[in-house]
Amino acid sequence: QLVGSLLYVSTMSRCDISYHLSVLCRYMGDPSEECYSCALQVLGYLYKTRDLGLKYERHAEPPACMDSWADEIRSNMGFHTFSDSSWGVPNPAYGYISFMAGGPISFVAKNLKSAGSSCEAEYSAAAYAARDVTFIRSICRDLGYPLRNKLVLGVDNTAAIDVANNLGVTARNKHYELEIHYIREQVSLQRTRLTWIPTKYQTADLFTKTLDKTTFLRHRDTCLR
Repeated sequence: QLVGSLLYVSTMSRCDISYHLSVLCRYMGDPSEECYSCALQVLGYLYKTRDLGLKYERHAEPPACMDSWADEIRSNMGFHTFSDSSWGVPNPAYGYISFMAGGPISFVAKNLKSAGSSCEAEYSAAAYAARDVTFIRSICRDLGYPLRNKLVLGVDNTAAIDVANNLGVTARNKHYELEIHYIREQVSLQRTRLTWIPTKYQTADLFTKTLDKTTFLRHRDTCLR
């Protein structure tokens, strides 16, 4: 019951605990006292940071790491997305977050299916993010505010970007599942633009792994104010 309540809070407004909740949910089939203790710690963290929330503004500036595409981002009311994965660790995860008007409007932290390399893991994360971006584009169009041109997706893996931009099949990607090649279609149709960003500015890290305090606070402050 406690984890369910925390999930509701996370989904509605507190994206900073999404990864922690995704880990806790793995044990809900057979929870232990340790799981309950961890959930109480998350609840205590929320209480101490209860003044944090989502904030949106009309004239939001794009992040510095996407300065090259600032005009495109501004033309879509600051819309941009980050995606990432934690391949190479036990129980890897992937996550993404989309921003608009200076605040997050969609975010996910989920378990990653099997991936044979960091490139495949990052490519999968970008593909799932691209599907969500397509959904958001449809909603905005129905609301009378269409998102135009290419929408920027930040990835910190150059190999994944190369695979997305190269429409040919190579030895590196011929085994990839068909569903994750969705990102290629979006790139070829010029609906999405993948751009490399330094890991330091990869806000989606917040949804894929346990971070040190300094890194966690830096990414949290990007999302919540």
